[in-house]
Amino acid sequence: MLTGCGEPKHEPQATSDPHPVTPATHPALTGRLVDEAGQPPVLAHARLLDRDGRLVLEVAAGADGRFAVPLDRALDDLATISFSAVDHAAASIVVATHEQPLELTLSLPTYAVAAPAKLEVIFFAPGSTKRRLTAPLVQQADGSYLAEVELPDGKHRYEISGLVSNHTVNGTMSESYEYDGGGDYESVITVSGGKARIVFDPARRPKPGVGMRVAFGNPTGVSAKVNGVLSSLRALHDDSDAKLAAAMAAHAASGASGGVTFEPPDATEYRRATMEVVRTAGDPIVQRVASVAYFGFGIFDKASDQEKATARWVIDHVMPTDPLWSITGALSNVIATAGGEAANQRYVTAFLDQHPDVEMVSEYLRDQIYQSATDRDRARGLVKQLRNPRFAKTAAAKMADYLDPDRVTTAGKQVPAFEVPALVDGKVSATQTWSSRSYPGDVYLVDVWATWCKPCVAEMPNLHALYAKYGKKPGKKLRMLSISIDESPDAVAGFRKAPHPMPWDHGFAGAATDTPFYKALGLGGIAIPFYLLVDSKGTIVDASPSFNVSTLPATLDKLLR
Repeated sequence: MLTGCGEPKHEPQATSDPHPVTPATHPALTGRLVDEAGQPPVLAHARLLDRDGRLVLEVAAGADGRFAVPLDRALDDLATISFSAVDHAAASIVVATHEQPLELTLSLPTYAVAAPAKLEVIFFAPGSTKRRLTAPLVQQADGSYLAEVELPDGKHRYEISGLVSNHTVNGTMSESYEYDGGGDYESVITVSGGKARIVFDPARRPKPGVGMRVAFGNPTGVSAKVNGVLSSLRALHDDSDAKLAAAMAAHAASGASGGVTFEPPDATEYRRATMEVVRTAGDPIVQRVASVAYFGFGIFDKASDQEKATARWVIDHVMPTDPLWSITGALSNVIATAGGEAANQRYVTAFLDQHPDVEMVSEYLRDQIYQSATDRDRARGLVKQLRNPRFAKTAAAKMADYLDPDRVTTAGKQVPAFEVPALVDGKVSATQTWSSRSYPGDVYLVDVWATWCKPCVAEMPNLHALYAKYGKKPGKKLRMLSISIDESPDAVAGFRKAPHPMPWDHGFAGAATDTPFYKALGLGGIAIPFYLLVDSKGTIVDASPSFNVSTLPATLDKLLR
C-alpha cells in the first residue's frame, strides 16, 4: 500500500452476517438514518466496530431508515458505530455503551464534489474487488455522462471514479446496490446483448458537501456530550484538510515555485470549550474523552501549566489500550506535554505492546521516526520496533525499509541499480529503458510520482522551475527522470498536457509494489512523491523522506558549477 497521497482505493468487503432490524434488546443503539430532506436513503447500514476498527456486526436499516445495533458485543465503555448509505459519505459516532435508552436521528453527510476533470466507470471482476476494466465517461450536451462498454451478459458491479477525491462511488443507474467494504456502494446492473450503456447524471445525486447532523434522544446524556467534543475535533481536522487542499490547488494553478504554505485553523476556541467540558464534566467518561481530545489537534510546544497537568492526568487515568487513542490521534501530543517519551517510557511501551489497533500503533511509530531525522540511533530503534511481527500487515510497516536511517538510498551511498521501461509518446516502450546506468557523468533527479497524488501535483511548479533553470543550461546540466506508479500510462499522457508538460525523461513502474524496481530502491510502502538526487559519480546526494524540492537550488548551484 502507498501512503501519503490518498490514492483512490477499493477496499475489500468486510465479512459479516447482516442483521435485519429487529426490536432492540438492551443494551442497544436505536435510531433512524435520513438524508438532508429527512427522507430515508435507498440503502443504508450501521456497523459496530471493535477497538482497532474492524467489523463486529452489521445491521441494515429498514425501508423507513430505522435501525437497531446491539451493543452487548462491545468490548469497552465506548463503542464506535459507523454508518454508510447509497449516495452519501460514510460517518461514525462514539457512544457510551452503558447509557440506556440510547436513541438518535442521524442526517447523513454527502461528499464535497469538485468539478470533475475526468470521470471513469470501473467494473469489477465477478465476486472480487479487482478491477475488470475501466472506461471513460464522456460528457453529453445535457450534462450527463455516457460510457458504452462491451461486457458478457449477466450481472455486473460498477462504481464511478473521479467525482470524489480518494473515493469511488455508486452510479445513478442501478438495479440494486452492494456495499464495497470501504464506505461506499457498488451499482449493480444486468447486461444483455454484450454491451453495457452506463449513463451517469450528477444532477441526480444529493446536494454535495452537507455535513453530518446527529440529534440524540437525550441531548444532555453522556453520548451526546462525548460526540459534541469529538465532532468539534473532527471539524477542526476537516477544516485543516480543506484549507491544505485549497492551498495546494492554488499553488499548482499559479505555477509558482517554492513550498505550499497555509494557515491552519485556530484551535483557541476549541481548546477553551473542551477544557470547560473537562472542568464541568460531572461524568468520568466525559472527562476522559474531553481530556484526551483536548490534545487531538495542533502542537503544544508552549504548553501552559494547566495543559501539562491535564496531560499528566491523562497518563495517570487513561489506559494505554484505550480506544480513544485511535479515535483522537492525541497520544504524541499527550506524551510530549506530559514530559516527553523518556519520562513516560513505561506508558509508551505498554501502548506499543498492548494496544489492539496495530495500524494506529504502527502509525505512531512511523511519525516518531519522521521526527527523529536528526537522531539516527533513536530512528534505528524505532524502525526495529516497526519491524516487529505484530505490525507485519500494517501500511506503516511496509515503509520500514524506506524509513530506515541506513536504507539503500541514504545520502553518501552509491545509487542502487534500478531499471524501468521508458514512456515514449505516452506508451510503455518495449525496447527503451531508463536506469541507474542512463546518466553517466550527469547529475540527475529521480521523481517517483502519480497523477492522483495531490502532493506530487503541488510540486509540479517547483519541478518545472528546476528544469527551466538547471535542465536547459549550457554545459553541466540537471537531468530529470519522473517514474509514474499510476495504473495506466494513459493517465500520464493525459496529465502531461498544459499546464504540466513535464518536458524531461519519463519511465513507468506501474502500481504493483512487488517489482524489482520497488525492491531495488526499498520503496515497498513509500509516501510519494519520492525524490532521489544523484551526483555525477553516482553517489546519492539526498533522498526522501528528508528531501525538500524547494531547497534544491542551493545544492544544484554547487553540483553544477
